[in-house]
Amino acid sequence: MKRYLKTFLATPALILALSVPSFAQVQTIETASLFEGSATSIATGRAFGQTFTSADQIFSATYRFASFTTTAAANLNVYFTQWNPNTNTAIGPALLSTTAVVPPSGSFSTFFDATSTPYQGYDLLITLNQALQSDLTYALILVGTSSTSMPSLTQATAAPGDNFQYGTGLVRFSGISTNLATGFTNLTSMALSQINDPGMDWGFSAISISIVPEPSAAAAALVAGFVGLMVIRRRLQRAKLQPVAVA
Repeated sequence: MKRYLKTFLATPALILALSVPSFAQVQTIETASLFEGSATSIATGRAFGQTFTSADQIFSATYRFASFTTTAAANLNVYFTQWNPNTNTAIGPALLSTTAVVPPSGSFSTFFDATSTPYQGYDLLITLNQALQSDLTYALILVGTSSTSMPSLTQATAAPGDNFQYGTGLVRFSGISTNLATGFTNLTSMALSQINDPGMDWGFSAISISIVPEPSAAAAALVAGFVGLMVIRRRLQRAKLQPVAVA
């Protein structure tokens, strides 16, 4: 009886292991804790992008802004689009094209950077709920549209290399139209250049994304499933060979 019970309990684990290659893994990732004071103003016509790869869905992204002086409310154009990583340009049409507002710095909250230094910040939640193709690259892009003093977009810099392993940060410091429609047209022809090192990422307090496992991870899951299957088979064979007590 105990052997059959163990077999019964092992079966769900086996099914789960075998299903890993077919189902992506939902992850929530943040880079804001790596902020060390490096930030860039989201002035009018400036575009800031973050690319995403190896994902089959992105649910939301929460950018972290900082203010070191008094700033007014900042208006932004928000685009989510397929991306050409070779030319650093958008591929249309836009999957999402909308606007967002970062409030005045007077309503910001106190956060602490990677060196335990306090600063005033604000988390801008952008809900996406976009289904993706894991073999393609996508980009989430913000374009500043306000002419008043504006807050800065934080940058994850505390650790060298790639802080967000499923994409990289992009920027263009001028020239993007603030019109929602023509601004996206600019992004299909005006390249956003990578800044700093290839591993540079903007500060996010949360990125909710469904990641497709790497081939090596999928292979490991198959091996685990095969081993589990062999264990179950051996238990069943032993159960059949178990002597029956005569009453």
